[in-house]
Amino acid sequence: MHNIIFGILFLSNLLLSPVIFAEENEEEQLQIEKSLIDQFSACWVMPAGVMLEKGMTMKVSAEYNEDGTLKPESVTLLETNIAESNTFYKPIVESTLYSMCKKIDLPLEEYSYWEKVIINFDFSNIN
Repeated sequence: MHNIIFGILFLSNLLLSPVIFAEENEEEQLQIEKSLIDQFSACWVMPAGVMLEKGMTMKVSAEYNEDGTLKPESVTLLETNIAESNTFYKPIVESTLYSMCKKIDLPLEEYSYWEKVIINFDFSNIN
């Protein structure tokens, strides 16, 4: 099993800044984050034959429809510390972008929190 550390950053619809949850919604936020991390962990597939190195990271943004389906055109690589000269750069990037969950299952009433997300992939803990 491959372990990847996922970080989830929620974006507001208008400001593209982290959503500030009211204090009473903190537990709700944690539940949404955990659910997203679990779902993205299940969707990510390690590319065959690729050598991932400790410290490799990628930041990917994605948008979802209200029914939880991915807006494919929205998936964007924001940044990575993997050099383009790395033999495995293209397969790692393509695989990670392709592995974005095609559908996520989260409460519709919280849609404004998970409509747009940024996922930080940290490959430091690869077994």
